[in-house]
Amino acid sequence: MKKFLFTLLFLLLLPAPAKAAYYDFEDYEINGIIYRVELTEYDKYGPTKANGASADLSNASGSVNIPSSITYTFEYEVYLGEDDEGYPIFDTRSRSLNCPVKGISNGYSEEMTSITLPSSIEQEDLNIRGPKLKTATIHGTYLPYGGEDDPYDMGSEVSVSGPELTSVTFSGTAYSFRAYGDKLTGAHISGSVKYASLGGAKLTSVSLPATLKTLGLSSQTLTSVSLPSSLLYVYLSGCTSLTSVSLPSSLQNVNLNSCTNLRSVDASNCSSLPSIDLSGLTALTSVSLPSSLQSLNFSNCPGLKSITIPEAVTNLSCSGTTRLMSLVWNARNCSSNSFMYTESIEQVSIGEEVEVLPYGFARGSKIKSVVVPNSVKTIGANAFYGCTDLESVTLGTGIKNIGDYMFHECHALSQISLPNSVTRIGNYAFNYCDGL
Repeated sequence: MKKFLFTLLFLLLLPAPAKAAYYDFEDYEINGIIYRVELTEYDKYGPTKANGASADLSNASGSVNIPSSITYTFEYEVYLGEDDEGYPIFDTRSRSLNCPVKGISNGYSEEMTSITLPSSIEQEDLNIRGPKLKTATIHGTYLPYGGEDDPYDMGSEVSVSGPELTSVTFSGTAYSFRAYGDKLTGAHISGSVKYASLGGAKLTSVSLPATLKTLGLSSQTLTSVSLPSSLLYVYLSGCTSLTSVSLPSSLQNVNLNSCTNLRSVDASNCSSLPSIDLSGLTALTSVSLPSSLQSLNFSNCPGLKSITIPEAVTNLSCSGTTRLMSLVWNARNCSSNSFMYTESIEQVSIGEEVEVLPYGFARGSKIKSVVVPNSVKTIGANAFYGCTDLESVTLGTGIKNIGDYMFHECHALSQISLPNSVTRIGNYAFNYCDGL
């Protein structure tokens, strides 16, 4: 009877027959980190395949290095038969399964000081943070579940932050990467990233990948940055230590807001850039612009003494730029009157393809001579009003109309040659021209 009971108990405790593949999860602890292991296939003794694992960093402390794979081990019993008295004999055995680490389920830790993640990670979003986190080195792939070009899911992001964070390195693949912290000094991206946002009051070193399309950067201590040629959009906000910037040829939009110590801007190769706003860059002394530029604002740039207005500009503003001395005007059809009251200008050169000179073009300036080329067809009223030092004017053969007040109060004007094309002289065009 006793033998029968033991045999019955053994049968009840036998593992179930092999199951079809399905998903099950087991939490497995290694060095204080909980890995949730995804088990997919079983036999009568237990799982035979582990598809992957995700790590929970909530209990991690100190320096953490997540491996690319872990070994999941479990024990099971095998029936070996019966002893001489008829009792069943069991042998305890173990099985180990290799399990790739594919995800981070929780990236927050109170005690973690550094983190290194492997290239085996594959997930949509990642948020690494903690009050003691100082350094982060991240590999892996972080893209929308529908793929990098999924039009319905473009929100995936890798984010690293913390009040003690000093250094971040990313060499994986991500749709978007973000790192910020008051003590962040270095942010280096060498993988494939389309969008990046980096911020830190002490950020001094930045490396950017050749795949980047959009960059947002804020730092009070960054003195230089090399922008990759792939960039379409650049937003530099509050980079008060940045003194010069060379913009890539692919650029379509740029914001240099509050970069108050920026002295040099080179946008000469930006053939796809429709507009640029340089207003308020009080330290700016040098700017190079593409001929295709359509809209230009360099208001309140008191350090700027010379500028060339590109051919395609149609919208222009420069109020408050009070020390401009030399102007090269190549804009073919700009009707802006923003040069009114620019009294510091001493030299004006007009390009051979210019067709229109706007209202108040050089009003009140200190120019002594001007040559208007044959290409100019229209000169706005008041164009040279109050140019009291103007002595000599040469008008091209394309001019038909001398506008109202065009040379009003040009006291030093002693000679002017009117072409045969002129059919009208406007009201007060030469009023108070005492030298004529």
